[in-house]
Amino acid sequence: MQNLKITSIIITFNGEQWITKCLSSLINSSIKTEIIVIDNGSNDQTKEIIEKSFPNVQLLVSGVNLGFGKANNMGFAKALEMNSDYVFLLNQDAWVEMDTIKKLVEVHQRNPEFGILSPIHKSGGSEIDQNFLKYLGPKFTPILLSDFLLDRNLKEVYPTHFVNAAIWLLPKTTIQKVGGFLNIFNHYGEDDNYIDRCIYHHFKIGIVPKALGVHDRPQKNNNPGNFSKSKFQNYVFSHLLTLILNPNVNKKRKLTPISFLLLKNFYRKPYPTTIAAFLILRKLRVIKEQYKTSKLLK
Repeated sequence: MQNLKITSIIITFNGEQWITKCLSSLINSSIKTEIIVIDNGSNDQTKEIIEKSFPNVQLLVSGVNLGFGKANNMGFAKALEMNSDYVFLLNQDAWVEMDTIKKLVEVHQRNPEFGILSPIHKSGGSEIDQNFLKYLGPKFTPILLSDFLLDRNLKEVYPTHFVNAAIWLLPKTTIQKVGGFLNIFNHYGEDDNYIDRCIYHHFKIGIVPKALGVHDRPQKNNNPGNFSKSKFQNYVFSHLLTLILNPNVNKKRKLTPISFLLLKNFYRKPYPTTIAAFLILRKLRVIKEQYKTSKLLK
């Protein structure tokens, strides 16, 4: 355990309000971690805060907004160059408790079949993050809530169908077999696709209930019907991509959910849905190439 090398990756973009808490939590971790920050062209004081207060953090400045996936892939490459045993992904608006990474690593050491582990996400207050709550329910994570509510002994890890990528621990074997995030996603959907590919490569996804992190984001119902036109377009585009690129479902079985998604969202907002579908058609060649690549990485 003491000889394990862990590299934490944080992608920043105008994150001055969180970055001190985020990086301080890693520095104060009970298990040592190297820290790499990839800045996606911040125009606030994020870079200056890191350079002044965190001189031991490796800061890579892209100068432009590469997006979540492409920037993380830079971090993955660095971590593998450093021969890291684990990569810890942490959002700029998130932080962890002193023993969070240690608990996640210990659980993985006993359960190496898991390709991704996540702690429970609290909000910026003292409650569970509202958007994270749905991942704890039976649709995503069978048994966890039952064990908790019926006062049964909690297991150390619960298999789940999905957990967002705000706080992820990945062993290097996951990155070696699954690869990085697909660059074709604009902003949303990268983590959905990565989990689909992990499952394709026979990795489990897990939530560790006794490990805690904080994701300081707005606690509101993310109803797509309330999105702006551009955000709704990106939402539909990302969901279509996730369905098309899922390597666990054959082509014929994809047609029904794709059709349902288009019809449902066309009824909500016809114009951005049409544009999203058009963009998918324009990028079909690239989509096919990325799909083949993600399946061949074994």
